[in-house]
This record gives sequence, C-alpha cells and structure tokens, in this order.
Amino acid sequence: MGEWIEQNLKEGTNVGVDPFLFSKEEFEKLNNQLSSHEINLTPLKCNLVDTIWKDRTARPNGKLTFLPIEFSGKRTSEKLVDIRNEIKKVGASYLVVTALDEIACMSIVFDIFYLSS
Repeated sequence: MGEWIEQNLKEGTNVGVDPFLFSKEEFEKLNNQLSSHEINLTPLKCNLVDTIWKDRTARPNGKLTFLPIEFSGKRTSEKLVDIRNEIKKVGASYLVVTALDEIACMSIVFDIFYLSS
C-alpha cells in the first residue's frame, strides 16, 4: 500500500486513515515510509464510510452459540492442531485469517442472528 501511495500521490499530500483499521505498529511503519516522500497520514476521528452509509442494516447482536460436534466435525482445539500441522507442512510460520466465516469455522462459534439473516 505504501508503494502505491508513494507512486501515485504528490509530496505534501495528507492521506486520511481510520486509525481503528491499523495497529499502532502498522500505522507508524506506513507513516515513516511515507514521511520520506513528504506524504502525511492523518488519523480521522470517525470512519467516513460509516458517516455516509445511512441505510446500513443494524449490526447483529444475537447470542454466540457453540455448535455441537455432530455439526462442526471436530472440537476447536482439534481444528487448531490440524491447522498448525498444515502451517508447518508448507513451511510457514503463521497463518493470517481475516474472513469471519473462516474464523467461525475454526472456532465452531456462530452468531445465530448472522446465520438466520
């Protein structure tokens, strides 16, 4: 992302970012990278998408429920052992999982409201 910003924005540009979407370390790293090109990251006080998205459906607030083994196939601890083994098999150190359905599948936790909508 930093390279694209450097290549496509002019020096002196301020880039607004939602600080809740970056870790402190990620923000500082990107800010340091861009500052050498005189491009500034500016943390915003609110998410601009949230500001303009007026007809957004309400966030679910249903109860989280653990699925029985007959539906999930394995316990969470067993799934995590399998995932760790696969990570080692491919020679990786980490696996980054950001898709909510994948996280739910790994942890056999599902939001009943989400599933029923």
